[in-house]
Amino acid sequence: MMLPHSTLWSNGLPTRVPAFGVHRIIISRSKSSERAASSVKSSQQRVFGEVRQDFGDRCQMTSLVHAARKGNQSVLAEEEEAFQTNRSPMLKVFPGQAHPLGASEVESGTNFAIFSENATAVTLCLVIQRGVNNKPDQGMIELSLDPQVNKTGDIWHICVEKDLVIYEMNVRAFTADESSGLDPEIRGSYLGVIDKIPHLLELGINAVELLPVFEFDEMEFQRRPNPRDHMINTWGYSTINFFAPMSRYASNGGGPLNASREFKEMVKALHNAGIEVILDVVYNHTNEADDENPYTTSFRGIDNKVYYMIDLNQNGQLLNFSGCGNTLNCNHPVVMELILDSLRHWVVEYHVDGFRFDLASVLCRGTDGSPLSAPPLVKAIAKDSILSRCKIIAEPWDCGGLYLVGKFPNWDRWAEWNGKYRDDVRRFIKGDTGMKGGFATRIAGSADLYRVNKRKPCHGINFVIAHDGFTLYDLVSYNFKHNDNNGEGGNDGSNDNFSWNCGFEGETADANVKALRLRQMKNFHVALMISQNEVTWHEDNWENCESKFLAFTLHEENGGDLYVAFNAHDYFVKAVIPSPPDSRRWFRVVDTNLESPDDFVPEGVPGIKKIYNMAPYSSIILESKM
Repeated sequence: MMLPHSTLWSNGLPTRVPAFGVHRIIISRSKSSERAASSVKSSQQRVFGEVRQDFGDRCQMTSLVHAARKGNQSVLAEEEEAFQTNRSPMLKVFPGQAHPLGASEVESGTNFAIFSENATAVTLCLVIQRGVNNKPDQGMIELSLDPQVNKTGDIWHICVEKDLVIYEMNVRAFTADESSGLDPEIRGSYLGVIDKIPHLLELGINAVELLPVFEFDEMEFQRRPNPRDHMINTWGYSTINFFAPMSRYASNGGGPLNASREFKEMVKALHNAGIEVILDVVYNHTNEADDENPYTTSFRGIDNKVYYMIDLNQNGQLLNFSGCGNTLNCNHPVVMELILDSLRHWVVEYHVDGFRFDLASVLCRGTDGSPLSAPPLVKAIAKDSILSRCKIIAEPWDCGGLYLVGKFPNWDRWAEWNGKYRDDVRRFIKGDTGMKGGFATRIAGSADLYRVNKRKPCHGINFVIAHDGFTLYDLVSYNFKHNDNNGEGGNDGSNDNFSWNCGFEGETADANVKALRLRQMKNFHVALMISQNEVTWHEDNWENCESKFLAFTLHEENGGDLYVAFNAHDYFVKAVIPSPPDSRRWFRVVDTNLESPDDFVPEGVPGIKKIYNMAPYSSIILESKM
């Protein structure tokens, strides 16, 4: 069959993509770039190169059926004669969009979109006009859409932001160790993630946020002799190609074609399990390093002054708001279009559900590095017909001091990593004085940050730890960072970690210290998981800055209210338990002071009295039941 062409680049950079072929377009406006582009044809500042790959017998195409307009009638295109029954036809569908709801005409046919919190199955009825008139028994085609079966890359309706539980993951590290139990061929690969989907479901998450998966150089530290030449780039925050998945994450170190195929398999499998895929993307800098140690692989040789921010007062030196030696010139029209096309590519081709933008405040700077109140790129992403339907999450700061937590330009679309949640929760749990009010504000939705401009609590992504800085274990084991072995002399990482070593710096055999550390880790987990729903406070001493006890009730529609209390004092506190609603009884489901398995008991333990004696540095959750 004839395979249609499609437009890959838009807004001034048009080209056609033939079946199994890719056109690459590079923009240069500098005379110094002509030599780098001399090996290919150039025309009007556009450079074209073409790569074709014949997939041969491995590719099997299925003729797609869709509704098309002919005059005033709606008919099925290409194969309407093929249907012999009105049930379970051999019918494929095009990828759809979640908005607008209902049936709507699109360029390729008709888009169908519905929303239901309770549906277990959906039946789509297609009416053939001629069948109604001439063959009534063949006038309707019923296409059953099982929500679980159709939660794939092709038909996938994302969950609402307020229900997101995100699991941050490095594809390589997630399964690379032999303790993963996987075959060596798929450890540390996209396919390895698929094998661990049951584990992810058991955790109760509904989204994974993959640390950078764009192609990068794991061995970049070995390019020249330096104190880090024995190190490997694990995280991947040094992009080489904004359009290709990391080839070494394919099974058996598989290469680019396998990486593309297996990445798609991973996304489809995660979707089929009801798990969204969010990519951590790095559009603030590239792997081309700084002026002192330049590493020209792409944009430096094409047009340095277009693709990077330049300090015109310092002989054209690179500006460094990324902390990595260079800063992409994100709001230059050419670079902005590059980023938009890259994002659309990952949504359309790989069916990802959203993006977390590393050091997103860089996206809010002009070509000279000055902050912009309405940055064109940030607005374009929020208004884009494809990208606006995705999860869009900003890390709202950069290494130049542009801290935009609660103030990131958003156009009602952008969410943010809530750095103030992280800091206030850390400080309260470890027992800092005067933090009860801040802790209460954070777990209740950070209204001081997200009440204005039609924003909601879900626009703040709550987190306690992430890939940057201390791990959860470090957070309760060290007062200071000890980055002694990476060759950076302790200059990397933040000094403001709000950590507490629980009485001893680093590793210890002290049983009391180890028990307290475990209790604190559980307290952080409880705080993160209960930061939701409507709250009734049980406090009468908000003005007491010395108080480190906080109690409240979370109200559930079904009446199963939760009583939650935190004691960040270094002594026992007697918590006064309120009467349960509707003649119910309180059951203890969490007490972080208890040892496993008594610390978390989902079915609950009865016998709760009016006074609950809470241990130092502990938290409890009671559930009301009939």
